[in-house]
Amino acid sequence: MLASIYTGKQEFISLRQGLHGRTKLTMSLTGLSMWRTDTNPVGGINFAPNAYCYRCPYGKRHPECDLACANEIEAIIKTATSGQVAAFIAEPIQGNGGIITPPPGYFKRVQEILNKYNILLIIDEVQTGFGRTGKMFAIEHYGVEPDIMTMAKALGNGVPVGAFTSRPEIADTYTRPGASTLGGNPVTSAAALATLDVIAKNNLPARAAELGEYLKHGLTELQKKHPLIGDIRGHGLMLGAELVNPDKSPAARQLDTILEQMKDRGFLFGKNGPERNVMAFQPPLVITREDLDNLLNNLADVLAHIA
Repeated sequence: MLASIYTGKQEFISLRQGLHGRTKLTMSLTGLSMWRTDTNPVGGINFAPNAYCYRCPYGKRHPECDLACANEIEAIIKTATSGQVAAFIAEPIQGNGGIITPPPGYFKRVQEILNKYNILLIIDEVQTGFGRTGKMFAIEHYGVEPDIMTMAKALGNGVPVGAFTSRPEIADTYTRPGASTLGGNPVTSAAALATLDVIAKNNLPARAAELGEYLKHGLTELQKKHPLIGDIRGHGLMLGAELVNPDKSPAARQLDTILEQMKDRGFLFGKNGPERNVMAFQPPLVITREDLDNLLNNLADVLAHIA
C-alpha cells in the first residue's frame, strides 16, 4: 500500500516461488500455489523467474548467464505491464520456495533496472532477518539498500510482531490515521526490544555466520558420499539441501522418510520448495557446535540407510 501511495502506481512484480504473507495482497504476490489459497487474487501482478541457479530456467550457469533471470525483469516491465509498476518485491533468500539463494550481483542488477523505471525495491526479511543468515539482514550480502523492508518472526523471538521500515520520504507520504486495535502493543514491543538487545549483546549474526559455515561444510562432506544431496545453498544458519534422484528429479519421497527418521531421533526440520524436496536447516541462533555435530552424525546414519 505504501509503495502505491508514494508512487501513485498500482502494478507490482514479484518472484516465482516467493512467499509474502496471508493477506489478500501479499497472498496475491506469493509465487507458490500451495500458499495461494485465495481463488480471486489481486490483479496487476506479474511474476519474474527466480534466481534458482541449480535449476536455471534458462539452462545456463552463473556467471556465464550474465544474470539472465534479473534481466528478464526489464522484459516484463516492457511487455507485461502498463509501465506503471509501483514496486518489485522479493525475499533475499526464498525460504518456503526452497532456500533459493541468488548469486552475487543479482540484486544490484535488479536495482539498476528498477531505478531506470522509477520502481521501488521492497525486500521481505520476515524469514531472513535479525542475524539468521550471518548478517543482521540478508540483503546485506548483496550490497543493496531497499526502499522498503518488511520484518517479523525473529523480531519477537516467538511473540507475534511485525514491522516495516522505509526511506523517510516514502514513509512521510502516509498521512492518514493508521492505528489498529493491537498495533503498538507494549508487551510485544518490549519483547522485540529485548530480542534486539540479546542479538546485539551476543553478536548473534557473527555467530550464525561461523556456525553456518561449519554446518555447510558438514553437509558438503555428506554430499560427497550421498548423491541424493544434489545441492546445498544458503547463508549462515539458513541452509537448504535439495534431494534429487539420479536423473535430478525431486526426491520428495526420500525426504519424507529422512524427516520421519530424524524426528524419531529428536530432530525437526523444515520441508521446503514447490516439490517439497528441500531439507531446510534453520536452527536457533544459540545452537552449539556440539548440537551440530550430533545433527550431522545422526543425519549421516539415516542417509546411509536410505534407498
